[in-house]
Amino acid sequence: MEVKDIFELRKQGRTEEAYAAIVPMYATHKGHYTTIAMFWVGVDMMQLRYQQRRLEEAYKIFQSLMRLYPTMEDKDLKGQSA
Repeated sequence: MEVKDIFELRKQGRTEEAYAAIVPMYATHKGHYTTIAMFWVGVDMMQLRYQQRRLEEAYKIFQSLMRLYPTMEDKDLKGQSA
């Protein structure tokens, strides 16, 4: 699976599948596109867990996003607003 496939899963609303695919990919390669994918899929997953009222999990993902954000390029500040 490639990063473009993960973005396609995300576009299809298959959040949990996208998250399960990006986590091991990001663990082995922290490149530009994998970092962006990890961030946006993480945002989706955090929102999903919040909607499911699985607040502890949502908070843990939020903390991970706070550590991840400074490592990614965000020229248009869309990541910051998320």
